[in-house]
Amino acid sequence: MTDEYSRINGWKAIARHFGRHRATAIRWSQSGAFPVRRLRGRKGASVWAYAHELDAWLASGGAELAANGAPSEPVPHAALPADPALADRYLQARDDLAARTPADLNRAMAGFAAVASRDPGFAPAYAGLADAYLLAPEFDGAAPAASFAAAEAAAKAALAVDPQSADAHRALGFVAYWGRGDIGAARTHLAMSLRSEPHSSQTHHWLGNILSDIGEDADGLTALRTARRLSPGSRAIVADYAWALWRHGPGDVGVAELEALAASSPASRAAHVYLAFIRLTNGDAASYVAHREQVAAFYERPEIRPCVELERAAYEAGGAEAVLDLVVSSFTTWGANSSMSSEWPATAAAVAGRRSELLDLLALAEARGEYWKPWREDQARLARWRDDAAVREALQRLIRPPPRLQASFASRA
Repeated sequence: MTDEYSRINGWKAIARHFGRHRATAIRWSQSGAFPVRRLRGRKGASVWAYAHELDAWLASGGAELAANGAPSEPVPHAALPADPALADRYLQARDDLAARTPADLNRAMAGFAAVASRDPGFAPAYAGLADAYLLAPEFDGAAPAASFAAAEAAAKAALAVDPQSADAHRALGFVAYWGRGDIGAARTHLAMSLRSEPHSSQTHHWLGNILSDIGEDADGLTALRTARRLSPGSRAIVADYAWALWRHGPGDVGVAELEALAASSPASRAAHVYLAFIRLTNGDAASYVAHREQVAAFYERPEIRPCVELERAAYEAGGAEAVLDLVVSSFTTWGANSSMSSEWPATAAAVAGRRSELLDLLALAEARGEYWKPWREDQARLARWRDDAAVREALQRLIRPPPRLQASFASRA
């Protein structure tokens, strides 16, 4: 389990987290906004909390509000199954979900499914299962289509029990956008999720990623900043925020933050993925390969490590030119039939000066309905193509949202 999602059990441990007395933590909880959970059905009403939520509460001035008796917006306490064994199984599944390794995700799925089977009226188990399925493609190499279908079914099962489930609506919003490109449905579900739980950093995080992806950069960055405020120290949020900054530009804004994150938290897979792509856009093959090696170390998928080993061997034998050639050619053998964006090999072709391959990849991207951010004038991948009308026109077509994304997600209902 990652530190940012550490669970703290009992009033003494919660108070110790702040360096305060147990009585102080109990008094703070009476403000209504203190993010503590109670184990329903247990004698003595045992409590627990997530460390990152406690930190967010403190950072937002919660201690001062509690001390002054000011009113606060309540944070909903997560209900748990009445059966203590099931409650423990559910909490363990949440911990496994937070760890996000392939093995932990599989344990989380099994745990949520077991809780839902024994307590079918407990909506959070279905919603947790939906989240596990949504993370499986990224962290366990699962097929996106099958995972999204399973997540959608689990989220709908949660809504059948609790129509206001914030987690279930968030999951359906994720599936609507990333699975079907249905921006209207995504907006509806995420808005409903935030109405039920306005302080959810995960919902603001996913909302920010979607807004940034469709080009609503200002609103996307605002949502990601909100997520950072609610969960300070979250590596996933920091990485996505810095990535959104870089994609928005100009220049290399956000790169320093990604580099700091990669250095301080080597297990931050997202930081290395983003840095690998950024280095590719500038033709820095050595750094690209180094970050790709870090990514390969995190995955347990058999197809990734051999590919990265080939990139390292290519660099050792022929330097940057050999790496770029490999990135372009390898896509034709395994990437074209996957969900991988053809922007990676197109970027390599652009930096290497391979015009025919670049035009072919741009045409392929258009045929697949891909939607790219603009290639900025200050990037090396665009340098030699500024006066090439065919390349510029093809790139321009790729930054126009396809019909399914034409509606503005930023408009508020």
